[in-house]
Amino acid sequence: MTIGTLQMLRVLDWKAYRHAGAEVVTIAVISILPLLFGASVRWIQIENTDLSLASYGNSINGVLIHGELFLYSLAFIAVIAWITLKEWPIGLRPPRIGLGIFCIISICIITAFYSLDTAKVALHEDVVLIVSTVILGVTLILYYFAVLLNKSDPPDLSEIMTEGSDSLSSQLRSGVGP
Repeated sequence: MTIGTLQMLRVLDWKAYRHAGAEVVTIAVISILPLLFGASVRWIQIENTDLSLASYGNSINGVLIHGELFLYSLAFIAVIAWITLKEWPIGLRPPRIGLGIFCIISICIITAFYSLDTAKVALHEDVVLIVSTVILGVTLILYYFAVLLNKSDPPDLSEIMTEGSDSLSSQLRSGVGP
């Protein structure tokens, strides 16, 4: 018997969710620190007379117009691909198809962007920022679920089968009239 992804997510305890969340947040924050530092340096330069938060946001956008978020996404996509391809715990039917399709599509988008950038094709900076931000956001969410499923202990299949059997028995008993 194998257990599906949604069933697995239901049987996990809150600690598994918390640990996966802590891992994703820690890795994401450490990964983007150089980006935030670069934007901070750009923001506090003498030439910048506007030290507002909006100005800092513009500094971050100025650093990201060359698709840096695509590279951050690609690092997480590589981990998702590895988790998708490696052996999963016995009894767990992983969401390999969905994660695999996401990885392939994302890699194609990122490759297309860098091919266009290398060829010096002019792209709208706002589109680059939006698409790269969306891909990074979706990647982090999928990375969270991949880590959650991958690092969790395999389910106790006999317990799940017993619960299902008990539930079915009680339904059959309640459906049988006097």
